Amino acid sequence: MKDSLGQESKVDLLHPERLHLVTRREFITRGAIALAGLSATQIPGLAQVAAMAHEQGQSGREATFRRFGIARKRPGISMEEFHYHWREIHGPLGMAALPKTVKRYVQNHGMARAIAGFKSSPFDGASETWFDTLEDALNVTQSRGFVEVLKRDMPNFIETSTFITLITQEHVVIAGPSIARDAFLVKALLFLKRRPGMSVGDFQEHWLNSNGPLALDVPGLIQYVQCHTVAEAYATSDPAFDGVGEMWWPDFGPFEKSWASREMQDKIKDLYSILDEKTSSAMLAYEVRMLWS
Repeated sequence: MKDSLGQESKVDLLHPERLHLVTRREFITRGAIALAGLSATQIPGLAQVAAMAHEQGQSGREATFRRFGIARKRPGISMEEFHYHWREIHGPLGMAALPKTVKRYVQNHGMARAIAGFKSSPFDGASETWFDTLEDALNVTQSRGFVEVLKRDMPNFIETSTFITLITQEHVVIAGPSIARDAFLVKALLFLKRRPGMSVGDFQEHWLNSNGPLALDVPGLIQYVQCHTVAEAYATSDPAFDGVGEMWWPDFGPFEKSWASREMQDKIKDLYSILDEKTSSAMLAYEVRMLWS
């Protein structure tokens, strides 16, 4: 649905007669760039990323935004203490403190198992929260519950100096079956950074439209989602990652067989043609679904 934004704005970016033709997300993207004193030409591929988001909105699909919190454990505590605090203390605090704009909340707990072909992630886990709108994803850290409860608890188990926040828009490649809240699945998270000299738009376009379909032939893979870093994130700096790939398998055996398959190796080979190998990494994890519907 197209929003009528009206003519009142502190950032005069669009001719008033064209406002009704522009989605709210495009307007926010351009506004963030302008407020940062930048132009689209200063952020390689930004216009292309915004166009991809526009196309998803025009297709009639609901856009879902995911906010990742990628973390290392705090020095001085064990891995077991990190996972326990996150799951049994911080998680319930989040359930009580997060605003209603959060539609889902999942913890991805990293496992000490390498993923062949990828550098092991230096992080120990990643939280995910789902939102219906980009504004909700951006503003959740301003909520009273986040500021007064969750932010205060983070130093108890997280190394806050290396904590990474990433706001993304999901692109479902393989929807797969519905997942029960308590179901155990093996999950791979790929934290991806484009190769030097490549634009954000070219990276995300190739990943989605060329590399993505290769997953359809991978045996045993039950779900695959690409989470693309939103264009707004590039207005002030270059984010740590240009996207997070997520893949699910029913158990370790199917994962290992699937990952070693020729089809998966073909997909990985193609993916490496657009990746910065030094900064991209992967994590094998299990999910703790705190808020799930």
